[in-house]
Parts: sequence; structure tokens; C-alpha cells
Amino acid sequence: MNTIVLTCNASNNRLDTLEERLNKGGIYDYRIFNAIEYDDFSDTLIEEIGNGQPWFNCSLMKNEKKIKARKSVYLSHLAILADCISNGINEVLVLEDDITFIDIDITEELMKMPSDCFVATFDSTWLRGSDFPNKNGFWKIGKKLECWALGCYYVNDVKRLYEYLTNQRPKVMDKLFVKLYQDSGDCYLYYNSWKTIRQSKDFISTINVK
Repeated sequence: MNTIVLTCNASNNRLDTLEERLNKGGIYDYRIFNAIEYDDFSDTLIEEIGNGQPWFNCSLMKNEKKIKARKSVYLSHLAILADCISNGINEVLVLEDDITFIDIDITEELMKMPSDCFVATFDSTWLRGSDFPNKNGFWKIGKKLECWALGCYYVNDVKRLYEYLTNQRPKVMDKLFVKLYQDSGDCYLYYNSWKTIRQSKDFISTINVK
């Protein structure tokens, strides 16, 4: 299984415990991917990726520093997918560097995925909606479940995911994934009431920008 961990210069302290945290989840072979930090050319690049469409900002999002951080996250996840495509990788597990595994071997759980799974998210840090899982295991994500979870996701068709994301107007990456999950019909949430994968509140933060 190809596994990529997204990190950034501002979170080097997370790398001190990364190997231990990943080993607890059954991951021993992985590659570090450095985040695309926001700079003066980022907005031009985002507009090019979005086929000329500028970044869409939520009306509630006023903090300029957080906006830049979200743009960095957007560019970074797309860069991971583009890197996979250029290296002939079409199946990958993507993790953010603050992920924490609790009593779960993700390699074992991946073998239990439904045969029609396109994207599966294993991070249940923030779920909301009326169609909340009522059983453990893989849960097909429908219209009524919002799953904001980029901390740990698996995709078995990188090209399809990349094409989908770059054909949407650029915005907060979590929102793009929520729409993908709700509209595709073959995206799954791995939900378990006691085996969990979370972005620890002790680590969680956005990419720091000036």
C-alpha cells in the first residue's frame, strides 16, 4: 500500500512522534510529503487549477491567515495526487501528520473495504448530519451525512479523484470532499465506536503562514 504523510515546516515537532503513532496503526512504510506553503504565486496557481475560477470564500471566513492556510491545504492535497499520477500510482492512503490511531490496524481494515469503494475516509474527527452511522464498519456516505475528514483517506482511483477536484471551483478542500462523498455514491466512511482514527487536539492546527 502506497502511503503518503502530509507535513509542513511549521509542524516539525509532530514528526518526533509520527513513526510511533503510525506504527500503532499498522503502518511501517510511508513517504513524507512537504506541504505547498502559501506565497505570492499561490492565487495564480489556484486559478489555473480551477480553470480560471478564483478561490471561493465562505462569507463567514474573515481571518486572512486561516484563508491562506486553507489555500495551502488545497494545493498540497492536489500536489500529492498529481505526484502519484506522475509516478504511476493510482491507489494511495493519504495521512496528515497529526493523525492518531487508537486500537486499530488500518492495513487490516483496508482489506474489508466494499468492492465498489472509490474513496474511504477513516478519520471521524468531525461528522454531522441526520444520516449518522448506526453500526460499525464501512458506511456508504449519502446526502444527509457531512464528513469533514482529510486526516486519513484512501483512494483507489487517483486520476478520477484529481479530475473531480480540479473540475470544481477552488475552495476549502474539506468542502470539496463533502460534496464528493455525498454525490458519488461509492464513497465510504469507516466508523467504529471504539476503534478510532483521529486528528489529536494536542497536535491539530493548520499550515502556518505569514
